[in-house]
Amino acid sequence: MCTKCGLSFVLRYGALMDSAVAPVREEGGKELKSKAAGLMMAEQSMVTVDSIGSGTLDPIVGRFTVDTKSVRFDHLYSVAMWRALNVAQLVTFIIISLPMGLISLFVTGVTLSKNEPGGVICTLPFILISAYHAYTVFRARTTRLRVVGFKDRTLDISVGGRLGKQIEFVQTFFRRAGLAPVELK
Repeated sequence: MCTKCGLSFVLRYGALMDSAVAPVREEGGKELKSKAAGLMMAEQSMVTVDSIGSGTLDPIVGRFTVDTKSVRFDHLYSVAMWRALNVAQLVTFIIISLPMGLISLFVTGVTLSKNEPGGVICTLPFILISAYHAYTVFRARTTRLRVVGFKDRTLDISVGGRLGKQIEFVQTFFRRAGLAPVELK
């Protein structure tokens, strides 16, 4: 538990802090990537066979990495992990999805009061989209990692997307780094 903000987090020591930690070399292991939208620029995080890295994506297309920093598993001091709301998704939900869902609910009520069930068929997709967006914002959230490596190399990584993809990313990283597994909630 952080003494300043009160958030709970997981802290694991890497190979440079704990001699019992031995990174696992998975020959033929696939590279995992995760994109997380920031307020201005998108970020991409990746786990390779022997390192974890992050980079900023170009602001125009959002596909090509502009800069990249990585930490090899052998050069890992510590990893702190916590879950947080994604601010960009929260703002998008408040500005777009929430009003869309509320207006759709209102239109549904009006059409039902006039005995016109066709209006419900038209508004139901918008209500479902709004509900799904609320689920992703408040349930899936974003997994944050602070990775500290050799020579003051520090990575602040955001792993976004579906909860299943976040779990796969974090479990693969912890397994390859030789760290004890973590359960995401």
